[in-house]
Amino acid sequence: MPPRVQREKLGLTLDDFRQELEDDEEEVLDFLSDGYERATDWDLEEDTVPVNLSIPNVVWVLGLPQVNAEKLPKLRNVLQNKLFSGVDDIDMPMDEASEQTLGFAILTFPSAEAALAAKALDGYSLDKQHSLVVMLADEVEDIRSHPEELEERDTQRAENIMQRADTRDWLVDDEGRAREQILLRYQEETAIYWYDSMKPTPELSYGGEREKAEGKLWCDGKVEWSPQGSFLVTHHKPGVALWGGDEFDKRARLAHKGVKGIQFSPDESFLLTWDGTHHSQKVQNAVKLWRVIDRELLRELPVPAFAPHVGGEWPAFLWSHDGKYLVSRSDTNITIFNPSEKTSKKLMFKGTADPDKANVLACSDVESFDISPTANILAVWSPEDKNTPARVCLVDLQERVVICSRNLFNIADAQLIWQAEGRFLTVKATKLTKSKKTGHTCLGILRVHDKDVPVDMIDIKAPVKAFAWEKRGNRFAVLQTDEQGHMPQMVIFQVAEKVQQVAVLSLQGIQGNFTAIHWAPEGNYFVLSGAGDIIFGHCTLDNKVEILHKAEHFQLTDVIWDPSSRYVTTAVTVPLQQAKYSSEAGFTLWTFYGRKLYHQHTEKLHWVLWRPHPTSLLGMEKVGKIRNELKTYTKKFDRADDEEKRARRQEFEQERKRQLSAFEDYMAEIREWHQEESVTLGWAQAWEELEDRVKWEEKVVTTEEELEKTEEVSAELDRGWSFALRWGVVCGVLVVGL
Repeated sequence: MPPRVQREKLGLTLDDFRQELEDDEEEVLDFLSDGYERATDWDLEEDTVPVNLSIPNVVWVLGLPQVNAEKLPKLRNVLQNKLFSGVDDIDMPMDEASEQTLGFAILTFPSAEAALAAKALDGYSLDKQHSLVVMLADEVEDIRSHPEELEERDTQRAENIMQRADTRDWLVDDEGRAREQILLRYQEETAIYWYDSMKPTPELSYGGEREKAEGKLWCDGKVEWSPQGSFLVTHHKPGVALWGGDEFDKRARLAHKGVKGIQFSPDESFLLTWDGTHHSQKVQNAVKLWRVIDRELLRELPVPAFAPHVGGEWPAFLWSHDGKYLVSRSDTNITIFNPSEKTSKKLMFKGTADPDKANVLACSDVESFDISPTANILAVWSPEDKNTPARVCLVDLQERVVICSRNLFNIADAQLIWQAEGRFLTVKATKLTKSKKTGHTCLGILRVHDKDVPVDMIDIKAPVKAFAWEKRGNRFAVLQTDEQGHMPQMVIFQVAEKVQQVAVLSLQGIQGNFTAIHWAPEGNYFVLSGAGDIIFGHCTLDNKVEILHKAEHFQLTDVIWDPSSRYVTTAVTVPLQQAKYSSEAGFTLWTFYGRKLYHQHTEKLHWVLWRPHPTSLLGMEKVGKIRNELKTYTKKFDRADDEEKRARRQEFEQERKRQLSAFEDYMAEIREWHQEESVTLGWAQAWEELEDRVKWEEKVVTTEEELEKTEEVSAELDRGWSFALRWGVVCGVLVVGL
């Protein structure tokens, strides 16, 4: 076991070592204006210049043997030439009383990167009695600055930001009925509505009433939900604000001037904020990493050189499914961050020596990478380069080892697509001909959970417009046409012992150009969308596909399933920066089978977002049991729905009767008033005089109008005419014969 860091030993030299820096800080502060303070709240109008006291190129090595002056050169030689090559200076303080070293050394490196690389020897066994503890000087300072007596932690701050009731109570109403929340961001408004299909229209939950009463604007920028729906995040010029609870109270404010994007960890423990700058601008604090529960700024980072996915600038990082790892890529390596620590580990190196050759993987040609949604596995794609074939690798983030590596030949333009449960990884690429001028779509299906990770290759010669995994299960769908863009069809494949085609839905004769597949979160149901055309479909467990409904939504831009798979939203939205109006902006709510529930025309509609559900507390066995016994639960819920409908119908009828009764009472009052006032105001006498002056002539006019005319031949008359006709023919024949 490595020896523990002892505060007394560290304090012997650190106080003197830092005193000069503290003196320098006082000199710098003398030049600052009297108004220099730490930025608080949203007061970020004047940029502050904090003093950086970190020493990134200095490393402390503890656990060294205590030696005298005679053996000191030998120990120094081991450190400088065998363990830490490239070190500029080594300082090993001596104990004046014992005339021996204190068992640690302070190493100065030429750069922070070299110092960080030295941490690879943390835990290295020098001999049977000495194991090295390698720490950055900043880490040592953090330990030294801890108070001698532990103070009771103020938990009020954390309790305010996350309360146990916040995360799930909103899912049901007071009567225990399931309900959903939908967010609308339009014009200058941000509003959250309850939606229940039993009610005709969405009901407002909160629309920034508190802020409006104070003359403030709730949100002047982008708005989005956290991954599990615990927080609503609003973007502002000084930073972002987190809102939660039944009344959407403000839970946190994270200052980051000019924020343009955010990225939560899947478990909502951490949050990245980005100020919109590009990697080429070399801004060292462009990205900030926050711990959500106590709003602590953990570190500041530059924008990585490469985004995980081709064609995008943000998000520039990848979170593991459990929030333990944060992955980014620079020009030469892929780096793993532990968000709770201030250090990072390089996963892949290029052109550098590494004691563990199994972990070395050149990534200069990495085109894209992605993390499994359910495991700490990183998929890395490297395209073909001259005589080197294309390659996809799966890397264990925790152990930093390559699980498998598969070479793919004559492949270009690849895209990594994980199945939602992490069981399969698809490499969707173009397989080139020998001339490399033309090609067709090729799908490589990696069975991640199977032994040795086998790969199934599928060639699709027809042009592919869309590809999508079913959210649950082992099926995926492909939209394809012929070479001329005709004969559209949706083909469904299933991964069993082998990947095979199990269903085909022909779209021939159906008007519309469909370009996207949207599977329901719970699977089985899907929506096909194109330029204003929508198809609601269903794929049964035995792979029978049917079209449930076809509809239209002119200028359609968004199709969003709600988390429960009960509702679908189609919308026409416009970018936030777009000044002009869109006459078709608005949204429509549908059932999963295509019945229209509600439509609202909303000018300058920017976002329509369903509130995400938190992670289910039920295990897969319990979920499977519920699915198998769904008919039992359905009967119970159907009875509850029928009772609710009956109650609402009675309430509606009673309300209609009340309004009709009120109207009749009002009319009766008018008639009574008229009778009373007719004598007083002389209306009756005036009417009598009018009748006397006017000679009325009574005429009776009778008007006849033919509404409908029907001609029928009775059965007896028909038989008579038939008899006469037959006899007439016979008689005629006899006459002619004679």
